[in-house]
Amino acid sequence: MKLKLIFCLIICANIILYPQSVDSLGRNDSIERIFQSGAIDSMVDTVMGKQEYKFQKSIEEQAEGDYSALRQFLIDSLMFVYQERMQNVIDSLLTIFEDTLMEYRGDREYYHHKLDSLYQASHQRILTLEDSIKHLVTKATGMYDQELEAKFFNFLKQIRSLKFESGGLIGKFLKRDKDDDYSYKIELMNEYLNMYLLDARADYVLKYMIDLDKENSKWENIGLHLVKFLFLFTDSPLYNEVKQECGKLFERERYFRSFYRDYLELVTSIIPYKEQQLRYYNFVLSLEHFPDENVRKHFPEEVANFLRLYPRSGYCSELLKRLAEWYEEGEEYEKAVITYKRLATVYSSFSEYVPYAIYRIGCIYEERFSNPELAIKHYDSLKVSFPRDTMVDDAIYRKAELLASELRDYLGACSELESIPKLFPDSPIAARALLRAGGIYYDILNATDKSIECYEKIVSSYPLSSEAPQALFDCGKIFEAKGEYNKAIKKYRTLYTDYKASDLAPEAMVRTARIYEEKLNDIDKAIEIYSVILSTFPETKEASLATRKIKQLQQKKE
Repeated sequence: MKLKLIFCLIICANIILYPQSVDSLGRNDSIERIFQSGAIDSMVDTVMGKQEYKFQKSIEEQAEGDYSALRQFLIDSLMFVYQERMQNVIDSLLTIFEDTLMEYRGDREYYHHKLDSLYQASHQRILTLEDSIKHLVTKATGMYDQELEAKFFNFLKQIRSLKFESGGLIGKFLKRDKDDDYSYKIELMNEYLNMYLLDARADYVLKYMIDLDKENSKWENIGLHLVKFLFLFTDSPLYNEVKQECGKLFERERYFRSFYRDYLELVTSIIPYKEQQLRYYNFVLSLEHFPDENVRKHFPEEVANFLRLYPRSGYCSELLKRLAEWYEEGEEYEKAVITYKRLATVYSSFSEYVPYAIYRIGCIYEERFSNPELAIKHYDSLKVSFPRDTMVDDAIYRKAELLASELRDYLGACSELESIPKLFPDSPIAARALLRAGGIYYDILNATDKSIECYEKIVSSYPLSSEAPQALFDCGKIFEAKGEYNKAIKKYRTLYTDYKASDLAPEAMVRTARIYEEKLNDIDKAIEIYSVILSTFPETKEASLATRKIKQLQQKKE
């Protein structure tokens, strides 16, 4: 059955895509042969089912001697096949979706993660299939005009070697700017590529461009055209010729000496992927950081070309992300914001890079445009739209810093900071957020109890964090300032006991000794603590202080 269907589709595609082959035999004669061969019967039985036999007969009667009716019937049949394929894919994805719901309903977080991934994957598969159908319909319905393409191609073939030499004696003394001819020819050939890159003879046209580059010594352009050809047309009959030409040019021309190794490595690393979309994607990626500026500068326009050719591709959002980062690196921040916005708007329903785009827009407004209000707007948008995303905690922290440093909203800042460990208890910045909130509460708002609460939360919930020693130290200082010396000593001693390797441990012990000496009048305990400092931290400045203090306190006792 599959073989019959494939055979029928081949016949259909040939009639649709190459109507001239039917015309050359005579329409009535060729149609009659097709009907007599049984190909139409087989196709209709496969596509529409035997229950549609009467419909088949009526179509045959209408199509007899009518090429247009037959053509439309074949288009409808092909569309039916592809629509059936799409429905099968959708049904399959629905089954997987329902199975996943049942499998992961017990673990909520994992369940959400799996469903997000499943949705993105299924959405992309459906879009890819839709693109296949759209491309088929475009060619089948005549939107792809073969006759016009053939004429355009022949025109480019003619102008490739067209010369404009001035004649006569006077003409010999006239000077012309050949760059005008070259630029206009290249422009026309690019126009062809923009229209017919997925079909026809784009490889030949790109080869014409390479020839023009060589004839006019346009080495700054030939690099791009060579790389583009070698990536996109690995199955072209011209491929080996162009590849050999590459090697000769790279060795012979002075322009390529600085980038010889880079070009060579690139050419030898090209993989002849079957899918042209994947070829184009890899070609665009190769431009992003290519050492030759004359090649690298075409990265934005080639991203634009890819988006035009494959608007539903899963690679579109990634390329927009890379393009926005490319603009950031070049300090073109306005273009970066616009590109990120395009990503976040056009691909908002399924791209994994949308949260990143929103986050980066906020960062650019904060760091480059000094606009805290717009930065906060985007950080809030990220939090609302993607509450479980891994960048939300950092966005909240950045918002809090802006509220404190730019807008003087200290309570708002503390509220945001304290929300991070609540929303993201495993966040690597949760302890830092609490430490920052504790500092604002104490230094600015004079809310010592809230400050102590933040510091103690760090020690109890994040004891292995780098902020824990600082939290103990700052908490001890607060108790010391409040006159609660025993509580202060407890915090300092805990710091020494649990975080001996911390840079704060020696100073915490010095403070402990001073409290015993100056506040509690316990000279013996102070000498004991200074002795511990001397033995535990012998190479520190605190050890030098301890040596002097031990002598002073011993003399004081005497």
